[in-house]
Amino acid sequence: MMHQTSLLDAPMTTKNRRITISLPPDVDAALLAMAEAEGRPQAKIVTEILTEFAPTMRNMAKLHEQIKAGKKLDAKRTMQHMMGDQLAGLIAEQADFFKGKK
Repeated sequence: MMHQTSLLDAPMTTKNRRITISLPPDVDAALLAMAEAEGRPQAKIVTEILTEFAPTMRNMAKLHEQIKAGKKLDAKRTMQHMMGDQLAGLIAEQADFFKGKK
């Protein structure tokens, strides 16, 4: 069964925009399992994931615009920047993971 999930289920006191999304069954099941395991609303989990991914989305939009405009060198630099950010993130995650190992 596919659930339609509002990104922000709780009453809003901010000016956040609300949207409605349709999820494939496997994504819906994963989100529901995570929400139940953590005891948190699905909307909060989706918002956190999208917030964390927002810099990548902005870079991807910039990259697409550069490619459309024929700015190959700028697009290459944007891609290199994105790859460097991803690599730095992986290194930081590994460092955090191994800090707990002795």
